[in-house]
Amino acid sequence: MKRVITWLSPDDDKENTNVYKNIFVVTGLTTSGIITRGSKMMLGPDKKGEFKEVLIKSIHCRKVPVKEIWSGQIAAIALKLSEDTKEWIGSKKIRKGMYLVN
Repeated sequence: MKRVITWLSPDDDKENTNVYKNIFVVTGLTTSGIITRGSKMMLGPDKKGEFKEVLIKSIHCRKVPVKEIWSGQIAAIALKLSEDTKEWIGSKKIRKGMYLVN
């Protein structure tokens, strides 16, 4: 099943305010499918059109931790960045309008 979420960073003006130990928190609307805690997804595209793998560490819907979210739900998702995605933090490559896809 295809899973897609469009998201934006809560604080675009402040560098790395939503990053802690390689965990990046994003928010957005699930547009199709189901997103579950512990699943691997792809984040992107960056300016080169590439996607990078991330791990879903936790999901919060209406400030309540949940195991999964469905199409049409808005949630905050903590992403664990992979080794090749960590470089995105300092260079501000994670930006509004990116997608999480499976």
